[in-house]
Amino acid sequence: MGSTFSFTVPVFSLNELIAPLLKDDKWPAESVALVVTECTWLDPWPSQESREEWYHDARNLLRRCLRPDQDVLLPNMGGGLDGERFIVAAFADGFPDLLWRTVG
Repeated sequence: MGSTFSFTVPVFSLNELIAPLLKDDKWPAESVALVVTECTWLDPWPSQESREEWYHDARNLLRRCLRPDQDVLLPNMGGGLDGERFIVAAFADGFPDLLWRTVG
């Protein structure tokens, strides 16, 4: 009679992560979007160490692409066996600005 679901809720404060972006208690832009980058692989990793090294390299690459005054790379929320997911809170002045930043 029904299903049981279980999940893990990550423990971090979004307020603490985004607070450094506030200027005079105002958001850095009128809109915020959660931009998800998902990386999957076809072949199994040769070792846990190589997967962890790739993960740290990928996070560092994403950090270099962010605007430090408008974007925050959120903490790891756990990847699956076949990939990793990275989430960025990106502030922008409307969708066209965010679109321009991603393709421009």
